[in-house]
Amino acid sequence: MVLGTPFTVKQGIEVVFDQWHVRLGDNLQSFMERGLSDADRVVVVCTDTYNKKVNEGKGGVGFEKIILTDGLVRDQDTHKFIPVIRGATGEPKTPRCLLGRRYLDLSDDSSYEERLNQLADDILDKNKRAPTSISTQQITGSAEIDSPQGGDRDIVLESSIYFDECFRRAFPGLRGIEWFDDQKTIVDRLAILLGKVNLSGASQKVWWWAANGDCPVNNFERIDSYNIIIDSIEIKPIRMAAINLGTYYQKIIYVQSQPFEPSGVYPASNLESAIKTYKYYTEEYAVFNGNKISREEYDDGATMVDGVPVEINSKAELRLRYLTPWNFFIAPHGSPINTNKFDAQRKIYLEGFLDGSQNMESFAETFNKLPKRPW
Repeated sequence: MVLGTPFTVKQGIEVVFDQWHVRLGDNLQSFMERGLSDADRVVVVCTDTYNKKVNEGKGGVGFEKIILTDGLVRDQDTHKFIPVIRGATGEPKTPRCLLGRRYLDLSDDSSYEERLNQLADDILDKNKRAPTSISTQQITGSAEIDSPQGGDRDIVLESSIYFDECFRRAFPGLRGIEWFDDQKTIVDRLAILLGKVNLSGASQKVWWWAANGDCPVNNFERIDSYNIIIDSIEIKPIRMAAINLGTYYQKIIYVQSQPFEPSGVYPASNLESAIKTYKYYTEEYAVFNGNKISREEYDDGATMVDGVPVEINSKAELRLRYLTPWNFFIAPHGSPINTNKFDAQRKIYLEGFLDGSQNMESFAETFNKLPKRPW
């Protein structure tokens, strides 16, 4: 392990490493327990071999996992454990117990000294304040860890952490359950919550879950103070509940949408019959040059304009609107509700919110008992 070469007392970091500090006959488990427990920061250099051993709980690494997991469970906000990637080719790059933690990728050999100094700066907290004297913080290494050789900093945000940050911006100070009934306020808050999902890297992190399906939120558009579009779905939100049960992964949004009037593209008689028959009924059409056209015209790539066929040339945008009451949850992909074991309950709650047979307090109690997902 080469970490010790630049990490010297001169730089202000004392390194505890088993290959240096364990003598023949010493108790390895006792050393690991003291090292992982007493160190100020713990660098976990993740290779494919190390990740596999941690996940499977094998050997001394398995014992490390027990101590590591205990520390994370006791303090989920801790930044004590620093995942460092060293040529891990599999996905995820870190052991499962470290998913969601920001990591530093040291897989590139070209900038070893520079990137290692970045790690040292973080350990010494130089990014936040200049140290007034040389620190003697400790970091702990393991014989299972290969030598890091530099690389670019790669920050990965697990979906629940990303959503937690968006939630905090949209609902500062909110704890428990809070209802919103003013349409403009709802749209304003959703614009803050979902306004960045269009950016690269944010898509697939946030999903919506309805009684009749679920899908990632890849695009958000605010039409006006009362209407939004999530992907191609037109939504007129009339009621919203924001729920924060404490931990970063226990945040979720409930939205109820007002039924839309038919677009006028299809025969009204057919729609009236369908609305009475189905619990959820949608109408799909497209918008071309400000005019509504049928889905069939969209599929054909042309429409009639003043009695003349005109090619739409991919300039039309699909739209889907619910002509019946509709509601859904918004949550991170890693939310506890993202399990098929909860699908039946999710449908009961969502349909119950619409007919009054379920309340949000009951859902929150159930949601609070759901286990954290392993991603």
